[in-house]
Amino acid sequence: MSINFPLILVSGTGVTGIIWLLDAFLLKPRREVAAELAKKGMEEGKATDVALEKILREPVLVEYSISFFPVLAIVLVLRSFLFEPFQIPTGSMIPTLEVGDFILVNKYSYGVRLPVVGTKSIAVGEPENVNAVSEVTLAEFQSWLCTFERDTLKLEQNSLLYSRFVNTTLAR
Repeated sequence: MSINFPLILVSGTGVTGIIWLLDAFLLKPRREVAAELAKKGMEEGKATDVALEKILREPVLVEYSISFFPVLAIVLVLRSFLFEPFQIPTGSMIPTLEVGDFILVNKYSYGVRLPVVGTKSIAVGEPENVNAVSEVTLAEFQSWLCTFERDTLKLEQNSLLYSRFVNTTLAR
């Protein structure tokens, strides 16, 4: 089962933001009106300071939402539009990258995409072609090759031809 972290992040940011807005525009004004009534009751001797503090206190859910919203919003912006961390899952990039290494991908250079949906909203630029290919064996073709649109890979007499830019001899 795969966890859709962007969906969780967008949902958490949305829920905490909505709770914060509801408190700011609906709940807090109601608490302030109730506090004014409690102050009048204190003058008449019908209410205490404890009752006033209890009325003005934010609910726990609101308090947590107000605390988490800015953090979740910053993480959402950084992770969705600027940088995203990845962990190397296999040894196919050894010796350059080891299994378990962490890398940061610059997502901005690929264009701004909406989280969860993935549609490109702002075309910033396209990544450039990489003119390098890892050496691979014919028996185990597990190396990662970076190709882009209109690139071609061709195997001719133990040589791997890549978009007319690279000619790498395969190891046996």
